[in-house]
Amino acid sequence: MKIISALFLFSFLSFNIMAQNKTPKAPKVSKSLVTMGHERIDSYYWMNQRDSSDVLKYIKEENDYCEDYFKPLNPIVDELME
Repeated sequence: MKIISALFLFSFLSFNIMAQNKTPKAPKVSKSLVTMGHERIDSYYWMNQRDSSDVLKYIKEENDYCEDYFKPLNPIVDELME
């Protein structure tokens, strides 16, 4: 019964949290990649540069969003872990 209550609470809270927080959006920067005469466009190729300040900034935004998203559920997680 506790698990069902926790799942219901989770679904209710997640909807409310998503309405309050804005998810980070990764910018699209088109890059043409040609291999064996086949061209493809990779809009997220810039994320391949793992040490660049733009990629690190975006990862930090994603991590902060995730932390804020799950913060209200920490008491439930602690209770379930006990």
